[in-house]
This record gives sequence, structure tokens and C-alpha cells, in this order.
Amino acid sequence: MPAMWFAVALAVASAGEPPLQPLVRALAPPGRFAVLVVSLDRGDTLAALDADRPLPPASTAKLLTAALAWELLGPEFRFLTAVVSDPPGPDGAVRRLVLYGGGDPTLRRDDLQALAAAAHAAGLRRVTEAVLVDATAWDPFDPPPGWTAHDLRQPYGARVAAINLDGNRRGGRPVADPPGAALELWRVSLRTVGVALPPYGEVRRRPAPGLAPFADATAPAGRTHLWALHASTPLDSLLRAMLRASDNQIAEALWAAVGRWAGGRGHPAATAALARQRLAVWGVPAVGAEIVDGSGLSRRNRCSARTLVHLVAHLERVLGPATLERLLPGPAEPGSTLTWLTDPALRGRVRAKTGTLRGVVALAGLA
Repeated sequence: MPAMWFAVALAVASAGEPPLQPLVRALAPPGRFAVLVVSLDRGDTLAALDADRPLPPASTAKLLTAALAWELLGPEFRFLTAVVSDPPGPDGAVRRLVLYGGGDPTLRRDDLQALAAAAHAAGLRRVTEAVLVDATAWDPFDPPPGWTAHDLRQPYGARVAAINLDGNRRGGRPVADPPGAALELWRVSLRTVGVALPPYGEVRRRPAPGLAPFADATAPAGRTHLWALHASTPLDSLLRAMLRASDNQIAEALWAAVGRWAGGRGHPAATAALARQRLAVWGVPAVGAEIVDGSGLSRRNRCSARTLVHLVAHLERVLGPATLERLLPGPAEPGSTLTWLTDPALRGRVRAKTGTLRGVVALAGLA
């Protein structure tokens, strides 16, 4: 289907005379504008305006997150959430029950209820000391630089943590403490299925030294009992949701997961450093690029139209044309953010990631 790669950045960005140049110049709105259109078949430039000027990519930055996740986490990657404890007694009693968060941004309260039901079906009857939520898979971190106070009050600005629930939103507003909110609902889920609980719970935010993953503070590595496990949908499905709905929580969770894969603690800055290395390995030009987060919400992100075009070309090579076309939204499709290309003639002919911030519009994809 695709005949060309294109990237357009509006709001924070003229040169040569390729075939589409007069059209692009005529359509350029007031203000700064940058565009690059490259033929997929021939590799020649069809239009270019300030193609090397670094501009805010907004949510087209999610294309970089997708490329990193596909290469480093792998297409079979899933976020895991586990219910573990010290070894149970014959009466189904444990001292401490731990809900271990693996960063799943798609976890819902129904999933918590299913985990509680599975643990009860496996014989869990009573917790004698404490119910814990383990949020140590990632270190707690502040929002990335360039996220505004306004963003943090909006649903799209909800923070991610090692355990997330219902998009970390409640009543249309971001939850201030996602692990704390998860603990509250986890206790309700356990009581609903008939597990007797002590009066208090606890959120663990920092790992205890010397303990293996899924390990409770009272149960050294190898002394844990797994009651239930929830896996997210595979990476392919996560990327489709992230790109089509421009889901910031999925993007930031994958960004943290990539950083953790690289041996870090999920901090956005660690993943940003890794991203710069991978762009060089992939041969994607990134002169002047500034990489801050995985969602593109930061106003400090910068990249050029040339960077975006080469990134789309890289994705097309590693994913294959059919997979990339399936992941990217098309005009007027259900759940798609690509709502403003309304010409019926474009349906089935354009696949692109949008990006929007106040005063910024961006577009990168295939046509």
C-alpha cells in the first residue's frame, strides 16, 4: 500500500524544488512549519521544508517508544502482575500477601477481582499480618521535565507506576498515588471472595536488598508461593492501543519497561539515553534531537521531520509493512486520533501517527 514516507511538524517550523514542493509551500500555514516527504520506492525527496529543524514532535514521539519496545522487549512481551506470599499453612493462612506490580498500564479493577478469585480458588483463606502492594519494579519518579501543571491535572497526564489501575484515573481525574489506590481496591477484592484480612495494608515502594522478584520481605528468594498471575495483552496489541488512541500511560509504561530491561530502575532519563544510542545504531539521523519521555507530552522534546521520516522507515523495515500499517491509525477509524483527514479518498491510503500539544500539530506515517 504505502508509496511514501512523510513527516510534517506544525508550529515550531524553506529549500529546493522537489516535485511536491510548490504544493507544500502553498499549504504552509502562518508560523513555523517543517515537512519532509520521501518516496518509499525510489528514496528520493518529494517535498522538504526546514526538514532538519528540531521541533516538538508531540505524540509522534510514540513512534520511537514503539521502535525501542519492539527491539528490546520483543513482540511477545507482556506486563505481569503476580499474587505471592510466604508458604501457606494447611488451613490456607499466610502471614503476608503481596500483590506485585510489573507496570501493566492496562490493569483494571476486574483484573484485580479475577486475581483475588484465582487465589481463593487455589486455597488462600486468610492473611494474618499484612496485605502488601509491591511497587518496587520501578523506582518512584517525578513527571518528566516539560510536563506542565495543567497536564498533570488532566486524564492524559496521569502518572504511571509499577502498579497501575484503571489508567490511574478516578472520576476523570488523575490519581495522586496509584499504588495506594491499588492497595485499597485489592483489599476490597480479597474480602469480596472471602479472604479474611488484617485491618491494615502497606505499599512497598523501594526494593529490599537481596530479595528476588516476587519476594516478600519475610520470604527470601526461593521461599515464595505464587497464587495467581495476570498477563497483559502482548506487545503488538499494546502498541496498537498506544498508537491508535495515543495512550500516554501505555507509552510511559513501555518507556519505563525499556529502561528496566537495560538494567536501570525504569527512570525516564535512563531510557532517553538508551534511545539516543539506538537511533545511532539504526542509522536514524537525530541532529539536534532532545528526548525526554516516551509519550511526547513533554514540551522539551525536539526532533526534525527528517528524524521522523527515517524512524518510520526503520519501523517499516523491522516490523514489515503489513504490521506497521495495522498498528498505525487511519483516517476516521474507530478509536483513531487521525480524525481530521476526512476526505473519503484517503481511507485505506494513509496510516499515520498524530501529535498535538498547545500550539503544536505533528503527523508522521505512510501514504
